[in-house]
Amino acid sequence: MAKPTATFSIVTPSFNQAAFLEETIKGVLDQAGDFSIQYIVADGDSTDNSVEIIKKYDQLIRDKKYPLKNSGVDLSWWSHPDGGQSDAINQGFRKAIGEYVAWINSDDVYMPGAFAEALKVFRAHPKIGLVYASMEEVDEKGRLVRLQVPEPFDVRRQIREGNFVPQPSTFMRREALFAVGLLNPKYHYAMDYDLWIRIGKRYGGIRADGVWSKFRFHPASKTVLLEKKFWKEVSQISRSHGGRFASPLFKNHYLARYPHLLANLNRLGRGYLLLKDRRYDEFRHKLHKNIAPGRNKQEPRP
Repeated sequence: MAKPTATFSIVTPSFNQAAFLEETIKGVLDQAGDFSIQYIVADGDSTDNSVEIIKKYDQLIRDKKYPLKNSGVDLSWWSHPDGGQSDAINQGFRKAIGEYVAWINSDDVYMPGAFAEALKVFRAHPKIGLVYASMEEVDEKGRLVRLQVPEPFDVRRQIREGNFVPQPSTFMRREALFAVGLLNPKYHYAMDYDLWIRIGKRYGGIRADGVWSKFRFHPASKTVLLEKKFWKEVSQISRSHGGRFASPLFKNHYLARYPHLLANLNRLGRGYLLLKDRRYDEFRHKLHKNIAPGRNKQEPRP
């Protein structure tokens, strides 16, 4: 077999996700193209049958009984306690030897052709640090919930408006990852948001066409259970990279939580425009309509 022209290093952090793990593993192994795959499964000492599933595919690869469609797979794994998801992924990254690196969580799945399409984009843009594409959001049974088509990459918007780079559909150039540093282990929920900004500032990123992954929502997923903790980290990350409290990220978050505040701000804005245009009679009418009725109410009689 001819020497592959590229190598992808893929890390899967795994912890008690046996119900989905096999599909995740097969989604990596089944990638077709002129490249090899270094696949690293970092299990956090699962107590379900995750380890048995990993061993099954490890043996199939070792015995050359898995029908590969690429230039070869080197699968390595471990199962021991770690410091959380970011720590597990970083342990895998430190062993990465491929030119291109990514991680896929143990409840998400790569779409067929994702690696080959990412490789085309990297080769067309040799200085770009990360590439990403759309992803499908699916439910626990794999049924489509919605298609997420992300915005073109803009690091300033990423800081001001929040993360629009879908992690399961993102690949990085290994050189860029190690130049800016691995995942910040203090973040456990929005660590990808911080990493995309750091890579984007120095190397930039590109949104590609196509759908490269399935992102699974289910009752035990962190996205479903830990919305408040996600927001805390997102806000910290935005601020650490220069985001301001007046940015759309913060305004949209708080106004969505307090719709009455949005309504009042809209009224103030309309009033300001009326005064600015010297439409004083209309302003007095609006003021009387919105404020005066409350003041003119009679007190209840005894």
